[in-house]
Amino acid sequence: MTRKPYSWILLMVVLTLVLAGAATAAAQTGGVKVVTGPTPVINGDASKPEDITLMNDRLAVTFSVKTASPWGVARGGIVDGCPIVNGKPTLDRITLVDFLPNAWSNWPTTYQKVTVVKDTPEEGVIQTVRDWEKVELVTTFSLKKGEDVIAMVTTMTNKGDQPYPDTISGYVLWTNGGYLFSTPGLAEKKGSAEGALADWAVAYDQDWTVGLHGPYMTEYAYFARDLNTKWTVKPGESRTFEGWVQIGPNGDVSSALALEMKRKKMTGGAVSGQVAAVGGGKVESPMVVAEKNGKTYTWCLAPGGAYKLSLPAGKYTIYAIGKGFAPSAKAEVEIKDGAAVEKSFKDLAAPGKVTFKVKEEGSNQPIDARIVVEEGYAPVVSFLGKKTFFTDLEKIGGTTVEIAPGKYVFKVQSGENFIAKAQKVEAVVKSNEAATVQAALATEVNLKEKGWYTADLHHHSNLLDGATPPEYVVRSELAGRLDFLFISDHDTAQNHGELAKLAGLRKMPFIHGIEVSPSYAHFNIYPTQLGQNMSLDVGASTVRQLFDESRKLGAKVIAVNHGFNAYGYYYSLDSDNVPGGFQPDYDLVEINSAVPVKEQDKAVKKAYELWNQGYRYYLTAGTDTHDVWADQSGKIRVIAHLDGGPTVDGLITALRTGHTYVSYGPLIFPEVMFGEELRLEKGKSIDLKFGFQSVNGLKSVALVKGGQAVDTKTEFGADNKKANLTFTVAVDGDAWYSLAVEDANGNKAFTNPIWVKAVTYTKTAK
Repeated sequence: MTRKPYSWILLMVVLTLVLAGAATAAAQTGGVKVVTGPTPVINGDASKPEDITLMNDRLAVTFSVKTASPWGVARGGIVDGCPIVNGKPTLDRITLVDFLPNAWSNWPTTYQKVTVVKDTPEEGVIQTVRDWEKVELVTTFSLKKGEDVIAMVTTMTNKGDQPYPDTISGYVLWTNGGYLFSTPGLAEKKGSAEGALADWAVAYDQDWTVGLHGPYMTEYAYFARDLNTKWTVKPGESRTFEGWVQIGPNGDVSSALALEMKRKKMTGGAVSGQVAAVGGGKVESPMVVAEKNGKTYTWCLAPGGAYKLSLPAGKYTIYAIGKGFAPSAKAEVEIKDGAAVEKSFKDLAAPGKVTFKVKEEGSNQPIDARIVVEEGYAPVVSFLGKKTFFTDLEKIGGTTVEIAPGKYVFKVQSGENFIAKAQKVEAVVKSNEAATVQAALATEVNLKEKGWYTADLHHHSNLLDGATPPEYVVRSELAGRLDFLFISDHDTAQNHGELAKLAGLRKMPFIHGIEVSPSYAHFNIYPTQLGQNMSLDVGASTVRQLFDESRKLGAKVIAVNHGFNAYGYYYSLDSDNVPGGFQPDYDLVEINSAVPVKEQDKAVKKAYELWNQGYRYYLTAGTDTHDVWADQSGKIRVIAHLDGGPTVDGLITALRTGHTYVSYGPLIFPEVMFGEELRLEKGKSIDLKFGFQSVNGLKSVALVKGGQAVDTKTEFGADNKKANLTFTVAVDGDAWYSLAVEDANGNKAFTNPIWVKAVTYTKTAK
């Protein structure tokens, strides 16, 4: 690693301080200011002298001119952003706001030019010009004095002689942590925008909002973080897209609706009133929610217990909520043009406290657990109360939470589907009272006694698009009863040190990795040097350069992540879209539970194809969890046989030699270890013996040869939770055999192959 001269470091420190002072002055004057240099946004990513910040007294955003954009996206978009509070920039809330020409596959791009078009106290304008294949993209970002919104206009022109069919274009919004209020009326992860009640989505937390408006939207992805339209870009054709990014200083999303009403000149009125607890007490963080057509439409704050909510003309259902409080009764209101409606809510019930205690049945030892509200109240505004809880890191098996009063059914999970069934527990929480909820889960198998250990080998924390602080990464992975702690944030090792300390508290082996994320492919590399980032520009590097740098960082494993989505290695190779072309120096093929099943099936088939060619790229698995409150760590996992106990070196060796399998639940115990090669006399036969176990019961076990199931068992006797099976196979040539197992709940497992080398003895020539 080359050390920077002290003079250079001093220069950068001075430059940063000067720019921060200029930014603060600009924010306090109220006018628009364009500042060149490292971002004044606290904890922002833009660090180069050429980067550009656009700001006024309400917001600040920074454009990546020389700083690399995340996920290999071309430079020129917004990579930092925050509200201005008391005249000063606050914490960075934006990972990326930008226009993407074709979803997340925006390679190749050869140039990016970012210029200041206008710099006056009344308005600042930044223009980004770049290419995607033969298409030119010109985007202007405009901020006016006193406004909380940046207007974005992108013109996309096909300068080539070939059309681009089914191109998915639009603006995207990805934030640092927080929560997401998807476009009202849309509930799925992606799909058609038909049925949407608005054309915006808002990321938020208690002290900020970032909204994205896209009136061109005909479809969406990632719960409306991406607002898109699908079209064919004909030769010579141009199309202009218009959008807005809006930044606010609190969790009030009604500002997005207010901007939409202004943009569309929608008529309407307002409803206002008071919010109070039963008996007139104060409500913590009071808010009022409006529903339209039975779906959450917007919400506003009620500071000091008073609220006013502007709505388009129409009929709504409204109610009040607060932190930990049970919601008020719902009320029907009709908003007419220019009319004012009064409606107060004074019936919110104060929270109660619940202490959870989870133990192992039989031993009565406390165990780590994830606790989910299966039935009962969960607020639509996520920072007012969660639906998922975890037992404490140091106080194993227990946690105390404040929760709204009411009837609940809690689902308690600890190694669910693998070693124990979840348990449902009913409870009644009363206002201002404490309750205890206890659960005892039966551990049905001890994998460690059999030499098997588990890991979720694709997991994120709270960096870039992640939403999970390091402590909760550990708590969640422990609740999955995983034996290794694993992390692989996008292009950064920032949280390695903190996670290492937390792993030490529980004496958990820690595998620290990075998800290398150019736009054409993602790879998990591990173990890397603790806290060490890549020194090259990931987005501008070839796959060969990335692999070489990964090995320099100490990575003994390179895994192809979600290989068949739009930014998967195999997908991009099949599309001739990998800079430098195919490079074989990787190790594992990932089964990723976050992608559609059809893409998981493609990954399994790709592994079969590689094995048929004699290439020993083995399977790995991970959940790709970003938010542990929404996704379950260890839902899919690698199960590895380690003779010497759970060590990082031991797991790496098992992964590279195929002494592993991947599973959503079913457990497999082979007599001949996966990844081993048997040399057998051709013309003979051999018995392959396996043990199986499933807490949910077994449904089917298929023996796979050359990619095809050659023998399937579906009868397992009265006790279908355990089975010992023998498959007799003829040694008729070189081959490999693996297993595909399914339990009664549809959870599957796939093994790495057992290699068979057929040997024929030829008498020695005389």
